[in-house]
Amino acid sequence: MTVKQLIYDIGRKELTSRLGVGDTAISEAIKRGVLPASWCPIVMDLAKEAGVEVPDSMFNWKIPANNDNHTAA
Repeated sequence: MTVKQLIYDIGRKELTSRLGVGDTAISEAIKRGVLPASWCPIVMDLAKEAGVEVPDSMFNWKIPANNDNHTAA
């Protein structure tokens, strides 16, 4: 599934309304191919209502910094 398909499945108008964002924000997410992680709770709720499964990979999660140089105290 693509971000574009997900947005189509859950409803672009419903998504912009519930998120409080403009259509441009949705278009940018489609262009990037990932959704902002901050949208996750609302997207997951809408997807559940629509009977659509959303993989975690649809969101732009922050990756923790590499802690290889971390030493125990």
